[in-house]
Parts: sequence; structure tokens; C-alpha cells
Amino acid sequence: MRRDDMSSSSKKWILIVIVLAIVLGFPTPREGVKTISYTDYETFIQTDAYTRLRCSRTLEDGHKINWDLHDTPDELVFDVDVSSTEEIVILIESVDEIEYRRDAKIHKTSFECNGPSIYVEIYNPTLLGTGPSAVISGDIVITYEHEVSRPVTKYRSVPITQWLPWWMP
Repeated sequence: MRRDDMSSSSKKWILIVIVLAIVLGFPTPREGVKTISYTDYETFIQTDAYTRLRCSRTLEDGHKINWDLHDTPDELVFDVDVSSTEEIVILIESVDEIEYRRDAKIHKTSFECNGPSIYVEIYNPTLLGTGPSAVISGDIVITYEHEVSRPVTKYRSVPITQWLPWWMP
């Protein structure tokens, strides 16, 4: 009889443990919000330097300096900031037309120009070979704009359902 009591007692304990495990671990649905990250791409206009033409030098009477630029971007922006002790001529030509031609001591301007080929010339006009040398200082900076796409990490909230034991928050 004692043997049957033990087996019945251990059955009770096993049953109690199973019931406790079910009650304590009984899952209930929990509604919540989870923030997740994702990658998106944003496109924007970026301005980059194409080149800088250094103009600082002494230019003898009747002499010139020039740059022949090939395979340039289609749309360029020229920022001319050149000054001289004597009047000099700055000439900037695109394939289509003369974009800038001026005779002055101070050249300070900005304009747009189309590629793909640009010719730039700085000339000290001659006075029958007896004119003074021109001391030139400044630069012609050429920039261009283009579209750039960059990855951007963004966040969004999504609803979630979790099944947790009833006693967990």
C-alpha cells in the first residue's frame, strides 16, 4: 500500500509542477511598437571644383598665357578674380561662342559656360613692343554641379505582437 501511495504522491507533484509551468508560462499577446532602421537614398546637387587656373605671374608686353581644357563637364561655372598692374585681356571661349572677353586691370565676375571644350587666354596687348610688363595676380576657379546619391539611415516604427508569459511586463 505504501508503494501505491508514493506513486500517487509523485503523480500529484508531477501534475502540480505541470500546472504551475502552464500557469506561469501561459503566453498572452502583447501589442507594442518596434523601431527599425532601414537605408534609403537621397539625391542632391553637389558643387565640386573642376580646376583652378593660377594666373599670378609677370606677363611681358605682347605675350600671352593660355589653357586649352578638353573633356570638361557640360555645365561649368567660372569665377574670375584676376587683377593686374596694366590692362590685360582675358578671353574665355567655349565650343559655341565667346563667353567672356574684356580688357581691364581688374577682372572680377562669375558666369556659366558649356563644355566639352574651353579655351582660356590672358593677353598683355602690345604697344609696338614698348609697353610695360603686367604683374598679374589671382585665379580663375572653375566649378561644376552634379547629382549625388548617398545612403541615409532612417527609422520607422512598426506595430508588433509578442506572446509573453502573463506575468512579464
